[in-house]
Amino acid sequence: MLTGYLAAFVYLLCLTAGIFLFAFAARRTAATTITFLEVVLGLAFITLLLLFQQNLRIAELFAKPTAKNWTYLGLAAVSGFAGGNYFSLKNLRWGSETLNGLLSPAITAAVVLFSLLFDSTSISLPQAAGIVLTLGTVVGFLVFNKGKHIAVVNHRKALWSGIATIICITANIVFSIKGAISGSISIFYALWLRLLLALPFVCGLLLFEKNKSLTLASNIWLVLLSAVFLQTIAGNYLWFVASFKIGIPVFQTLIATLPLLIYAVDGLVLKKASFSLSFLSAAVLALAGVLLLML
Repeated sequence: MLTGYLAAFVYLLCLTAGIFLFAFAARRTAATTITFLEVVLGLAFITLLLLFQQNLRIAELFAKPTAKNWTYLGLAAVSGFAGGNYFSLKNLRWGSETLNGLLSPAITAAVVLFSLLFDSTSISLPQAAGIVLTLGTVVGFLVFNKGKHIAVVNHRKALWSGIATIICITANIVFSIKGAISGSISIFYALWLRLLLALPFVCGLLLFEKNKSLTLASNIWLVLLSAVFLQTIAGNYLWFVASFKIGIPVFQTLIATLPLLIYAVDGLVLKKASFSLSFLSAAVLALAGVLLLML
């Protein structure tokens, strides 16, 4: 149990650092370029890890997954890396790190709703109230913020990219859990399969991008490598560990504190975000909603 809580705490730190690092890169190069490089760099690292640390051969990498692993993790790859990560980068570019962090509780509420509908399970009154409170608060803040409470570059683009991020990452989480438990594959193996299946889709995105360029400044490469290690590799691993060690309800409740953590870093450490009672109220209400739906 202690391992699970430690994994959850380190996950929040990795996710926070990853959001600021990816935001730095997203404002200096195309989202498709970053998404492509994230998948390629992550895939290369995980492939080497599986081949040398777990002593697997190339043929075994493709033979071990079951049909359900391929199906669900393939859906997770498309919705997560090709969809969720791309739109999240767009949101970081047009919105802000603080606004992007507020999406986290909404994703938690949407995951619970999606899972209940997917499993044809009835929704209790507290769950329904929590889902409505969390989604209503987050979406409402995205709609009515317009740069008045949290500064944004482009309100309309920050709004649609935020909603698209919530939808795509919700699907990614549900499909990732289904794919990881459908057969005996390791956490890193599940991540490798998602990255592999995401590769053709992000390549497709890159081909259609007009302003693509893989020639980046050295500082951007360093930022990307750090972000990929912290969020894509370490973050995904810790997400699975914490989910299975302390349970998804407890873990998702802890994740719902992410907006407050990012806001603290953005305002107190980096001195970029000014005090906003409206944002703090929205973050606390969204957290209260998550607590309700986990009852």
